[in-house]
Amino acid sequence: MDGFDKESHEAYLSLAETDFYAELTQRIDERTPDRFSMNLSVEHMRAVDGLLLAKLGGNSQAKFLFKHGDFIESHVRKAIERAEGFSCGADKTRTVLRSLARHLVDGIAIEHDYAGERTYHLPTKVLTNQVEILSYFNGLHRLYFGDPVPYLSHLVAYPPASGT
Repeated sequence: MDGFDKESHEAYLSLAETDFYAELTQRIDERTPDRFSMNLSVEHMRAVDGLLLAKLGGNSQAKFLFKHGDFIESHVRKAIERAEGFSCGADKTRTVLRSLARHLVDGIAIEHDYAGERTYHLPTKVLTNQVEILSYFNGLHRLYFGDPVPYLSHLVAYPPASGT
């Protein structure tokens, strides 16, 4: 057993006697992966929702960002890479996400310092200011819940960089 498997096994053993894991074990014994997945998702998300409520209160936009961060991150990164190329795409994505989180949670304005000594981590063609970032985030929020129109308007506005 490698280190990762050992850690996973120890984590399981620490929770094996809980009702939740007994129910998951039952789903394996029943050979019902659909019910296993549903139990896992529902219980896990219920706990995540509780954490987000405790830390962020009724701030639905911040809760959406944290709960669906992987969805937001992948779209932000693709928008940046599509418009600017692949150079420092991860750094630029991280900058956008963290500044968005600070804005949504703490009310801090999104202002990138393009006159600074180091600017490699700042997007230069898309998602460069608060209005644009919030509009794109709103578009992603609406896309996630089935309304693609605001998001699609951003795709049209962000022409591909040459060579991408």
